[in-house]
Amino acid sequence: MAIQTWVNHLPGNQIPLSDRGLAYGDGLFETMRVQNRQVTLKKLHWNRLQQSCKRLSFQVNWQDLEDQFQNILKTSEHSQGTLKLILTRGSGERGYFPSSTENRALWQWFSESQTPSLAITQGIELFPCKTRLAHQPRLAGIKHLNRLEQVLARQEWTDARYAEGLMQDMIGQYIEGTMSNLFIVHQQQLMTPDLSQCGVSGIMREWILHHSKLNLPIVVSTLTDKELLNASEIFICNSLHGIWPVTRFLNWTKPVGPCTIFLQQQLIELGYGIPLI
Repeated sequence: MAIQTWVNHLPGNQIPLSDRGLAYGDGLFETMRVQNRQVTLKKLHWNRLQQSCKRLSFQVNWQDLEDQFQNILKTSEHSQGTLKLILTRGSGERGYFPSSTENRALWQWFSESQTPSLAITQGIELFPCKTRLAHQPRLAGIKHLNRLEQVLARQEWTDARYAEGLMQDMIGQYIEGTMSNLFIVHQQQLMTPDLSQCGVSGIMREWILHHSKLNLPIVVSTLTDKELLNASEIFICNSLHGIWPVTRFLNWTKPVGPCTIFLQQQLIELGYGIPLI
């Protein structure tokens, strides 16, 4: 995998030890899928970043950040892959009070392979993670740099048959995967967890909730063992891989369902995956 890196406008891979993203996790990140030098669902990524910056009281020069973004897309050695933006509050004095007023943008370009076709067409098995997500409504939904819960959860399995792990909150509600959002079809409804207390509001989740053409009522609600184990379909999603059907979780086993396939077909128009037969 080839990696290119930039710090703000310039090629580089070094930042000061005083950067608050390094010291305190004081920052945000976006991981974006690039095809033909265009970011898929860029508007949704940018909207989330702007809303997240507002919630963390980041003062951002958006035109400057957009200029950096466009320059990187034009000058990258590759035309497709993954572009990751880490936006920190910049450098500051020791201590928690954020005295810094100049953000630092760290860009990483990964030229990596596409999603395995078997995950798209045949589905995956989910691992039941023991690590729980803590409630913190002030941070819920945003993609901040504090991802230790996901790091701990991802260490729980090494068996290659599990493509992803599913995480609960402290009271046993299913919230998300370690790198994905969760949807189920239950009682003729498309359901996804409420993320008002914890979890990341993913870009693909946003697209499904507000832009997909699935003709089912969509419900944001509490999901427990009862709903999942009685679901007719389960799938996970993120902005890099699109939609992965789930065919096995604990004692639940089902084939890839029609609603999942319908949504995947819509994503083909956005460049995700392969045509489904």
